[in-house]
Amino acid sequence: MNKLTQIIALPTEEDSGIYKSKYGRAINIREDLFTNQNWQAIHLYITTDEFINEGDWYISITHTMDGRDIKPQIWKNAGNPCVEQPMGGKIIATTDRSLKIPNGKPYESQDLVKVIVRPEKSLPQPSTSFIKEYCDRNGLDEIMVVFNEVNHCCGAQGFGQGLDDRCPACKDDLPTPKLVNNEIIILLSKNTWNRKEIIDLFYDFALYKTSLNIDQVNDWVNENVI
Repeated sequence: MNKLTQIIALPTEEDSGIYKSKYGRAINIREDLFTNQNWQAIHLYITTDEFINEGDWYISITHTMDGRDIKPQIWKNAGNPCVEQPMGGKIIATTDRSLKIPNGKPYESQDLVKVIVRPEKSLPQPSTSFIKEYCDRNGLDEIMVVFNEVNHCCGAQGFGQGLDDRCPACKDDLPTPKLVNNEIIILLSKNTWNRKEIIDLFYDFALYKTSLNIDQVNDWVNENVI
């Protein structure tokens, strides 16, 4: 399954390898720009509108009384079973490697003074090829991300019979982004479509999503697709 997600770019003091012009829309990955006063290093955060479960990272965007944006803040849900989706969204991938998530079960160390070790890894990241495309397009607001298919019915905790991201019992069964080497799979939108692609898309939609029969589909294509 594919899911529409948002991209939020936030300034950073570290050398992220991605830089935005302070005086325009240009975005670049040239290594010499970190010390250039005309460019600002940024991190990319890919977010969804899912509920925020314990352990998830999210971006909170608030406004002043007169409608001005307050600087977005990054938070980790460290204790609440579930947080209502804030303006900004749950972070599912980022170029910011400082955001860590659990990576396996906690275990007791073998040192003289034993401590509980909680393995962690960085959140999934966008690929370098996507970052280049993001810069070439001077930024993107939305992208499609490929998620794993999940067929599950929970019905626990009084949330109904369907899979629900507010339900603690469903948390481990929710759709998650497909990963390749801890990188998400991104489907970029096309700017142009040829005639065959348009026809194929319409046939797929009409035959599988509606009650139209093949003759009706053929008639519509012949009349409307030149």
